[in-house]
Amino acid sequence: RRELRKKLPAARIIAIPNAGKRGATAIRTAKAEGLAKGAPDMVVLWNGETVFLEWKNKNGKASPQQVDWLNWLHINGHPCAVVRTWQGAFGFLRTLGWAL
Repeated sequence: RRELRKKLPAARIIAIPNAGKRGATAIRTAKAEGLAKGAPDMVVLWNGETVFLEWKNKNGKASPQQVDWLNWLHINGHPCAVVRTWQGAFGFLRTLGWAL
């Protein structure tokens, strides 16, 4: 997130905390507030555009719920990607025409 802010200081970046360890009460509260299992980790808003990023480490694999979300976003015209590094995220944004 810090690296993205350096490249796009005017962007709004939102983290979606779906993977945290929570107790039963916190889970119920999060679900009531709109927790969506599998939603991408990050939303980036800049220059009238919205992009969704799912972050994985070098061996990470998207869960079935994450694949479902990413497919839905793509089918409905929302740019989204699974990225493993900041360089990968920047590369994806460049393919969308973002000047970084």
